[in-house]
Amino acid sequence: AASPRCAGSDSDEARNRRRSYQQEAERTEQLATYGDNYIGFLKACLIVLTVRAFEESDFDRVAELVQRTNQLNFSGHKYSREEIRAIIDDPARSKFVISCSDRFGSYGKVGFCIVRFASDRIVVDDFMLSCRVQGKLVEQAVFSHLLSLHQEKAPRYVEVHYRATARNKPAQQV
Repeated sequence: AASPRCAGSDSDEARNRRRSYQQEAERTEQLATYGDNYIGFLKACLIVLTVRAFEESDFDRVAELVQRTNQLNFSGHKYSREEIRAIIDDPARSKFVISCSDRFGSYGKVGFCIVRFASDRIVVDDFMLSCRVQGKLVEQAVFSHLLSLHQEKAPRYVEVHYRATARNKPAQQV
């Protein structure tokens, strides 16, 4: 059987990849006008982040993310479709899909997060984020959102499971 990592994709993100590259070229051009003021550039981008519960229609994109994401893959694990299904079906875990857009256009569905809410902490079992939003502080916004969801329990910790691989140093830096 062919590896799922080698299979093509029919997700919205795959179909719109060319447009995404054009939008990224516009971002890069704008960034140059901000010089050393990267935070100013991010503010001017008007980034909008959506963190929502997994829906069944997300399955193919999530499967693609967990196979393709390397740098911002906190566990480094490449889940099979069967493993993803088991996670989705596990009621003890919350599953979130992260989408992002800015004034240049949509990044699409860029992340997947597997979370358990414990009494004194939020446990992020795994987190994958597309390199398309790397460096845009999306990770911090996701963690802040998770805290807001659980604030009635006043969590003292956000525990993020991380396992080093040869390619996920950016996840460790987060």
